Amino acid sequence: MEKREFAEKKHFDFSDLMELVALLRAPDGCPWDREQTHESIRNNFVEEAYEVCEGIDTKNDKLLCEELGDVLLQIVFHTSIASEEKRFEMSDVTDGICRKMIRRHPHIFSEKEISEKDIQKNWDEIKKQEKGERTLADTLARVSSALPALKRAEKFVEKGAEPTAIPYADPLLEKGEALFQIVRECIKEELDPEQALNAYLKHLLKNCTNCE
Repeated sequence: MEKREFAEKKHFDFSDLMELVALLRAPDGCPWDREQTHESIRNNFVEEAYEVCEGIDTKNDKLLCEELGDVLLQIVFHTSIASEEKRFEMSDVTDGICRKMIRRHPHIFSEKEISEKDIQKNWDEIKKQEKGERTLADTLARVSSALPALKRAEKFVEKGAEPTAIPYADPLLEKGEALFQIVRECIKEELDPEQALNAYLKHLLKNCTNCE
């Protein structure tokens, strides 16, 4: 299909998005798009994910739909780069996630019966088996180091991490321990630490006496 004809389509689907990215990264495509790498657009992915969260938090369907499209573009773009380098294809991405979801839902895709209250526990057990996690240290090591520290601490708490003694005076470690304890308190009270801090920041902004 000619580029002009492609651009004038009345409606675009997922296959069109993949073709669009291929056109942008083609030798006669956009110079900027051609030179991008996984690393150069890494932060773009993070920003788009947060903007999806903004659409959810504000219950703004128009924004949510737009930002989900931006995230989808990032997925297709990264997969296109990998495909060009003969590393993996979009079919590998979709096949992998489908197989993972089927494995982790044996109560849906097999005859195994699991009570509703045990679904999450069973998911976690299957995940541990997949990742070869035998100890708590193994499990904690699997928590992504790229997560924001507050969310990473939340994951540590949820997986059973306990505070450990600080062997020497270190103001940075001491403040970190204090923050970790606050995260533990939030989890205990079934509160989201991120939402708790954002709620306070919203309150602070609203009641800022020094704002002009």
